[in-house]
Order: sequence, then structure tokens, then C-alpha cells
Amino acid sequence: KKISKMKILLSIFLNLTRFTECLEAPIAVVGGASRGIGKGIAIELGKTGYTVYCLGRTRGSGLSIDSTVEEIEKHTKGKGIALGVDVLDDKKLFEIRDEICQKHESIQVLVCSTFAVPSSDPAKFRDDFWLQGMEIWDCCHGAGLRAYYALMCAFVPLLMKSTRQRPLIALISSFGGKAYTFNVAYGVGKAAVDRLASDAAIQLAPYNVDIISLYPGVVRTERNLDLEASGKWKQASGGLDLSLAESPGLSGKALLALLELSNEDRSAISGSVQVVAEVARQFSIKDENNIDPPPSIRSIRFIIPNFLLSDSALDEMNLQPLALSFLRTLRNSIPDILLPWSVFSSGPPPVSNIAETSRSD
Repeated sequence: KKISKMKILLSIFLNLTRFTECLEAPIAVVGGASRGIGKGIAIELGKTGYTVYCLGRTRGSGLSIDSTVEEIEKHTKGKGIALGVDVLDDKKLFEIRDEICQKHESIQVLVCSTFAVPSSDPAKFRDDFWLQGMEIWDCCHGAGLRAYYALMCAFVPLLMKSTRQRPLIALISSFGGKAYTFNVAYGVGKAAVDRLASDAAIQLAPYNVDIISLYPGVVRTERNLDLEASGKWKQASGGLDLSLAESPGLSGKALLALLELSNEDRSAISGSVQVVAEVARQFSIKDENNIDPPPSIRSIRFIIPNFLLSDSALDEMNLQPLALSFLRTLRNSIPDILLPWSVFSSGPPPVSNIAETSRSD
């Protein structure tokens, strides 16, 4: 009888724990929340009622985790909590994890969006690898890949305890994981992030935790806007039009759409690459100011206007005004057709003169 009573009391306790957890707002941890895509995702999660733990090194005014929290709390549903940490400091990171553990039984979302920007001239981001030195490798594989792995090691145990919803890890990656982009270290790092997602999915599956590699397109991050303001964007990007780029928040909206999938559908995509623009198209998601998001980078609607029929490419053709006008009109009516990954990954897209002249002699 005593054993039976103990079982009943244990059952009541577990049910009360689950009930209490369901009353709480869902919990998200965002690494790299002070700026860029991480900040955009944190704000969008906050808008829908998540309690968002914003992790990052930068505190105070300006671009910082504190300013991200301020943005989150402008929305009555959201709550943001800033926790200062260098994610490459393992001891401090696990202390932060333990601090969150003291307040919550579990978390539901982990976003890994940390990245370090090389201190060198932005134009050299496209240089040959033997001219770049080791800083670029350490940026892409330290604050990028290693930090992602550390965040997962720290927070996966909390994700496994979630009973209110099937938890999800989002690793912010890039089309550089599939095709040559910018430089060698960048592409190798992003390909490794994708492999981290696919391999981790195998070990996480028995615990009902999903993981994806999320590909934003060209994004209007603070750094990119600064490059445009200083006149360095075209050289650094290869001549892409930043006015047609995604907002940082679009990645957050895409992630929220994936969180709404059924358990079966989400399990089916665990370990895969999910493209922000393609998720947005699938779920009819609008970007800022209710505008349609730009096409996926692997869409011919993106590739042809930005490379084959870019302004610099058209200038090289020395065409008559009528032919030039026709091609400019044509590039605005390209259909939104996705290249298969096997085709997209087969080699780098054509580069403009701007991209070529940005290389060091």
C-alpha cells in the first residue's frame, strides 16, 4: 500500500510539474543575440510570447544584448533576459546554463547565431586563403562552429526535458555550406555547421529533439548597412543590391513557422537545411512593411539578375540601347524556379567585375 501511495504521489507531482511548465511562457535561448540575425530572431520570438534569454558579449547601449531585450519588451507578450557571456568560455557558459536551470525545468528553443567578424578590410574577406592568415579561420571556426557545439552541449539536456512542445535547435548557417562563397574558411565552416546538424539529428532523435541548419539569404544586418553607408558594400558583396535583401527578422518568422509544424512533420526535416526565403514562400510569410521576401539564393530569379544580367555584366556587353532596355526588363520577370542542390553546389556562380577587382594582387 505504501508503494502504491508513493506511485500516486509521484504521478501527481509529475503532472503538476508539467501543468506548471505549460503555464509558463515557452523558453528560448539565443546565442549571438546582440546584433544581426540572432537579434532579429530573438525579437520575433519575443513578439509571440517567448521568454528569450539573450546571450552575448556586448553589454550596455548601442548594439548589445541589453538593447535586444529592450526591443523584445516593447511588445507586451515578450520577455527578454540579457546574460553576458563569451560563448568560447566553457566554464562561464555552463554557469549561465546552470543559472537558467534554477529558474526553469526546461527550454524549448535553442538558436546558435554567434559569429566573429575579422578585423581586416572587408574587401579582403574575398581574398585568397593564403593571403588572409589564420584570423579568418578562427572567426569562422571558433565563434562560429565551436561556439555552436558548446551551446548545444550546454543546453541539449534542458531541451530534452521539455514536455510542453517538441524542442528545436536552429543553427544559423549559409549557402556557403553548399557552394563556394566569399572564401575557403567561410565555406568550410558553414559546411561543418550543416554536418553538425545532420549528425546531431541522429543522436537527438530518440529524445524527440529536432535540429535544423537555417540558411538566410543576403540580409540587411547592421554591419552590411554600415558597409553600404561607407561605400564598401558593393566591393565586399560582389555588387549585390542590399535594398532587395531580407530583414534580420525574416529568419525569426521562418523559424516560428517551423515551430508550428506537427511533431511528425518537424521530425521529418530534422537534420536538414531549411532556407529562410523558401520557408517564407511556403508559408506566405511577409517581410518588414508587409513586403514579399526576396527569392532564395538558389532561385534563378536571384541568380540571373544578380550575376548573368547584373548591371556590370550588361555594361560589358556593349549593347544597343533597345537591347539593353529589353534585358533590363527581362531580368525583372524571371520566374522563381529553384535550382536543385546538386546543380547549385556544382560550382561558384559567375562573378561580377566588382568581385574580381576586390581580390588582392
